[in-house]
Amino acid sequence: MGGNLRIIPCGAARLDDEVFNFLMGLGFNIYKGYGLTETSPILTVMGIHSKKNNSVGMPLKETQIKIVNEDKGGIGEIIVKGPQVMLGYYNKIQNEEAFKDGWFYTGDLGYFDKDGYLYIVGRIKNVIIANNGENIYPEEIEEKILEYEFVKEVLIKPKEVKKESHLVAHIVLEDDFKNKKNMDNTVKEMVDELNSKLPVFKRISDFVIEDKEFPKTSTLKIKRGILG
Repeated sequence: MGGNLRIIPCGAARLDDEVFNFLMGLGFNIYKGYGLTETSPILTVMGIHSKKNNSVGMPLKETQIKIVNEDKGGIGEIIVKGPQVMLGYYNKIQNEEAFKDGWFYTGDLGYFDKDGYLYIVGRIKNVIIANNGENIYPEEIEEKILEYEFVKEVLIKPKEVKKESHLVAHIVLEDDFKNKKNMDNTVKEMVDELNSKLPVFKRISDFVIEDKEFPKTSTLKIKRGILG
């Protein structure tokens, strides 16, 4: 690595725990952070001395972060104050939605643990309300599915059946697995295995193997609305 590499910062998307542990095991100093374009762009950092791999760390100096509108599990919207937060959007209506009493409402969902470390769960606009009223964060389930080697992309979407909402996993296979036989059975086994570890209201009712990759934004994030 040239002999002068001191740290590897990681942001913009969640770093897989296996990748994090592998790089740390090789002796690299990995710093995970969280922020938005609107926050110039960093709010929290988790350094190399923390054992909380799933966390994005603790707030930077002079940065205030709160969780509001929490659900029963303590998960709520992340709101922030700090010198790195932008003054506002050009559009007045956007400002009224995003800024309240000096706090910037990120639209991200998360929680703090007892030690003050922040965890990101997903986006408010992606939350699915289960039939029992519980919140389902599709990103959590998607991360577990992406751990399987044959899955390239996945979206969890609700589908209404007889006035009840059911979860459907839309899966894009890795190229090496697209032409393999019995992939329907392989995916079904994966879903059954995953469901056995999930609460009933989070279980996947059905899956669809998609032929093409999902459309993406300019930052290579999947456009979640494409499946309705």
